Amino acid sequence: MIYNGNMKDKTDFKSEKAFYVNSCGITHTSDDYSVIREFGRNDFHILYVTKGNCYIEKENSIITLDENDIFIYYPHEMQMYSFDSKENISYWIHFSGYEVENLLLQLNLTAGKHRLDEFNNISALFNSIQKEYSTYSIIKDETNQKAKISKIKNGGLLIELLSNIRLSINQIDNKEISSKFIDNVNRFPEKNFDIDFYAESENLSRSRYNYLFKQETGLSPKQYLINSRIAKSEWYLKHTDLNISQIAENVGYTDALYFSRIFKKKNGVSPINYLKKFK
Repeated sequence: MIYNGNMKDKTDFKSEKAFYVNSCGITHTSDDYSVIREFGRNDFHILYVTKGNCYIEKENSIITLDENDIFIYYPHEMQMYSFDSKENISYWIHFSGYEVENLLLQLNLTAGKHRLDEFNNISALFNSIQKEYSTYSIIKDETNQKAKISKIKNGGLLIELLSNIRLSINQIDNKEISSKFIDNVNRFPEKNFDIDFYAESENLSRSRYNYLFKQETGLSPKQYLINSRIAKSEWYLKHTDLNISQIAENVGYTDALYFSRIFKKKNGVSPINYLKKFK
């Protein structure tokens, strides 16, 4: 089945309110299903996959959305996506308003694919939004007080949804960027570690990578590396007969004097005086 989304749709407009839910729902399908909007829409659009896969066609390539992935479309972006014949469940929402783009910029919610932490409340928020939307979508009287209240409540829920999406992205980003670096440092403290390499592998700037790493660990990557190397050197001092130069080399320092200065700055005593406690 192919749905032509550019056919006349009364919900496709830019609201004059600050935050407004144009339409929303849940798609549950086990058949091939495609959506095509050659000219996009006038509002913003978020897809959230909770089961199965969604395939986004973007600039002659296919982007696969797995469970807990979202895709954000900005206004007037061509939209082409499909679901295969397996069971697929996804939430969707179209929204607009004169404050929406400013909020998205503040939250750094860019167009495209984003991965969410698996432990989130996004589905619950979608359900709450859908409940309020169902109230005012069936009431045609613009003066109806119940419909007015539901629209206002949905504006607030929309802000909460976008904010929680950002928080969920932060949680998954922090786990992913720090785990690779930490794992390699713990296994190979003697190696050279290029922070730019790890930042580029996550499609982040060096400053952004350092910020996210510190958000999770409380330390910068450089500080974490130094702490790990000094901890490893303490083990060598306690449990081996290696000399200071050999220990320094084993933890990534070619200059034993420089290693000794770093060690003393960290522990308050030189490696030799530290060694005297255990020998």
